[in-house]
Amino acid sequence: PMPPQKIDLLLHSQWLIPVIPENQILDNYSIAVHGGRIIDLMPQAEARQHYTAAQEVELGRHIVMPGLINTHSQGTMRLLRGHSNPSSMDNWLETYAQPAEHNLIDSDLIYNSSQLAMAEMIKTGTTCFAEMYFPDQALIDAVREVGLRSQISFMVLDNPTYSAQTADEYIHRGLHLYDSLGNHPLLKMACAPLNLNSIPNPVMQRLSIFTDELDLPLQVPCHKTGSEIEESETQYGCRPLNRLQDMGLLLPDTQLVHMNQISPDDMQLLELSNSQVIHCPVSSIKAGESCPIDRLTEANLNVSLGTEGTAANNSLDLFEELKICALMASSGTSDAHNFEIHRALRLATINGAKTLGWEQEIGSIEIGKYADIIALEIDPITQQPLYNPHSQLLHNAKSTQVSHHWVAGQALMTDRKLVSLNEQKLARRTNTWHEKMLNSQ
Repeated sequence: PMPPQKIDLLLHSQWLIPVIPENQILDNYSIAVHGGRIIDLMPQAEARQHYTAAQEVELGRHIVMPGLINTHSQGTMRLLRGHSNPSSMDNWLETYAQPAEHNLIDSDLIYNSSQLAMAEMIKTGTTCFAEMYFPDQALIDAVREVGLRSQISFMVLDNPTYSAQTADEYIHRGLHLYDSLGNHPLLKMACAPLNLNSIPNPVMQRLSIFTDELDLPLQVPCHKTGSEIEESETQYGCRPLNRLQDMGLLLPDTQLVHMNQISPDDMQLLELSNSQVIHCPVSSIKAGESCPIDRLTEANLNVSLGTEGTAANNSLDLFEELKICALMASSGTSDAHNFEIHRALRLATINGAKTLGWEQEIGSIEIGKYADIIALEIDPITQQPLYNPHSQLLHNAKSTQVSHHWVAGQALMTDRKLVSLNEQKLARRTNTWHEKMLNSQ
């Protein structure tokens, strides 16, 4: 017989949900990982004969699945979460968010916020996130140090903030960040106009040129509320989606955040462009809105999940967003009349990978893909009996059950202990920032 092949990592799971193929649950399977990628999937008995690993992990009471993908987050503001309790979004922006950003934001806060946000994401099962708020070299440094996979979007505004004073300066800084990113396997860059209605057409035209030349995807909040659409029609004579189309910015890799308000004409544009849609359930509820995910998926459009703003008191827990998404569907507050369990899991895994253009690399447990994997421990009392792991994940699982976390085969959490971050040091730094925030009021 052939001697066992030496590899980096061998994971033995009781229940394995690969996501692709659909609706499969593999019992007592093993995942062989080498060079950061999945090289084999097979029953445990066979795997133990075929491979000898530098590290072997027994996950005998666990559901193992692809890591979750948060396609819209604002983790650079994580230290501001809970600092205020907004009565309305407009009131919060004017009286708290904008003054806080003006007075407090610097590279140090961005770095520490980002580390705290990534610690929360690792603990709650997210292996890849898209960040679109206050990009900075400090953010890139933090992501590289921690080891999460990320799309970093440089934001574009037409008003001054910590980052820049003018739209041209935002673009200039963003392109500098793009150049500094290099060819990093875990990082990519995108462009994020934060408020379409505040960005004039000449700036949009320049963005169209840059995104086309550099093959940069656009992530843009769009059609969150009816008032946003009315403002665009008054100011520009068309809906925001039509404006993106007229500017040559409505493309297959365009990432449209929210899309709660969709008319028949909007749907035609979306089908024509095949753009990506990012649903943020908690944020939508706060706005009194709901993304019509059923209509979108029936039209074969890709929909993924995001958490949006931490400064607005949103968590970074995608399992919670997934559960709320399913509740919205079953309660009739969205169009999703047929919200199958497996389709729900796809929203937070392979659909997120498609949104970010990474579907060939992550989003499912398949041979050849990166080993971006999480494991949830099934408690013998609160989580048993377990009849269907798919149903368990959607309706009963809690993010606190996440016990192990790998990105490209590198462990970022083992037995609920962070590997690439020092939890005690992070907690002390957070307490220091807490005092600083209180004293700044």
